[in-house]
Amino acid sequence: MEKTLSRQELVDMCMGATVLGTGGGGAPEFGISMLEAVLEAGKQVRLIDVEDIPDDGVVICPAGIGSIAPSNDEEMIRRRTISRQKLRSSSDKENPYLIGLKTLESYLGKKAHASIAVEMGGYNTAVGAMVAAYKGISFVDADPVGRAIPEVELQTFTIFDVPITPFTITDAWGNSIIAVNVADDKAGEQIARAMAVIGTGASMVGRPVDGKTFKKVVIPGTVSKAIRIGKALREAKEKGGNVVDAVIDAAGGKKIFHGTVEKFEWEDKGGFMWGTNEMSGIREYSGHTYKIWYKNENLVSWLDGKPHVVCPDLICVLDAKTGEPVTNSNVKVGMELVAFGIAAYPVWRTEKGVELLSPKHFGFDIPYKPMEEVLLA
Repeated sequence: MEKTLSRQELVDMCMGATVLGTGGGGAPEFGISMLEAVLEAGKQVRLIDVEDIPDDGVVICPAGIGSIAPSNDEEMIRRRTISRQKLRSSSDKENPYLIGLKTLESYLGKKAHASIAVEMGGYNTAVGAMVAAYKGISFVDADPVGRAIPEVELQTFTIFDVPITPFTITDAWGNSIIAVNVADDKAGEQIARAMAVIGTGASMVGRPVDGKTFKKVVIPGTVSKAIRIGKALREAKEKGGNVVDAVIDAAGGKKIFHGTVEKFEWEDKGGFMWGTNEMSGIREYSGHTYKIWYKNENLVSWLDGKPHVVCPDLICVLDAKTGEPVTNSNVKVGMELVAFGIAAYPVWRTEKGVELLSPKHFGFDIPYKPMEEVLLA
């Protein structure tokens, strides 16, 4: 069943996806800006269910690649501004995603039937919708993660051995490549990341997969979930309600900490924003500390120095005063934040899922333990 998303639903989607973005996934204001440009161009975002994809239809996965770290460098700011202007363009000679998709379709010898968000995030979810609208194809109510992740190989596609190639990488400066074969998905991530470093961010279009396979490997309903979360946030604000509680309830989450940021460390390295967020508890968490380690996204946490909620489960952070999601590029010392967890989708709790996306993948000797078990301890 196809549904044309309204402007309000697109805004709600970006805000809800930012909640699910676990501190990464890109800025919602930029995602909203891109989608407003889509509507201004007279285009529509048509959302369809996973089951509506024909078995022989090709679904493509566009993704923004790069660090979310802030910058005061004038040249960096100039380049990012130019890049964002081109990303709002409907021209397949200017918009790097549309250039990449045109190249990919030429290589495949067939047109894409639909696009999917690479992850849940304020920017990257909007990218999937933007590409679909400009190309006149459908946007699928699904994604291959259910959250945001720092590396493109951390997807259900990898769990089910769906090849990452062929894929294209294009930036705003005219650099464009197509990768036909790579050693493995990790190598594909490294190639994409290198292009992102060169181009101050890059646009990837890949994972072309037939509908029959697609239906078996993605997580359905995640775009609708993001819209519901964003709607709950907006309506709670409009009614003067408890926005934090409304968002946590809509997301199916569980509050895990409430505190003030005492220390926030970060570095921009290798196309990622890395660092830690250390909080001191207030109210019912007074006397406790919480630490979150992130690589673009929040991935590992410690309560009073002991491992707490960890990936693949979600560690989401809200502004305690507004209830809005906070990305790591916007965290500041002194902010009052609420952290809450969401259980990962079942596919991530399988042996292959945990092997791919757990603290050990990021170099931590911490075994994965489902968050509901952690919170009962």
